[in-house]
Amino acid sequence: MNQPTEDRIKRIEEEQKRLREEVRQLRQQTEPIKAIERRQTDIETAFENHKALLQEISSEQDSQTAQLQTISSKQNEHSAQLQTIYNISGRVQADVALLKGEMKGARADITSIKATQSDHGKMLKTMATKDDISKIEARQERQESLLQEILSRLPPKS
Repeated sequence: MNQPTEDRIKRIEEEQKRLREEVRQLRQQTEPIKAIERRQTDIETAFENHKALLQEISSEQDSQTAQLQTISSKQNEHSAQLQTIYNISGRVQADVALLKGEMKGARADITSIKATQSDHGKMLKTMATKDDISKIEARQERQESLLQEILSRLPPKS
């Protein structure tokens, strides 16, 4: 229970004890006095009212205790979730660092491939294509037939 409520309950209980003692002392007197009887009724009514009030306070405290337990439970769940997120973020940072290193290597590989392609491009420009080879073969065939014709016109060797 919280302190103000406990203090209040203690004061009520002390007042009840005092009133009970008063009632006991009044009962011990030999002549019943109307005022005392009325006072006794008032005290008993106050006692019942205080009892009901104490029960109400106790019920409210039980409700608040349950709510605090629920809040505490949810706070523990959130704490666990935050810890999980924190752990995941640590792994993600490590993965990012690894990827950065791998990207540097990939960039170096790409630069190397570009240089090699550039060299191959230069080589390809100096190499003959199929079309060039076909033209050369056609030209050779024409030259060969011309050469045959020239040789056939020459006088035979003695």
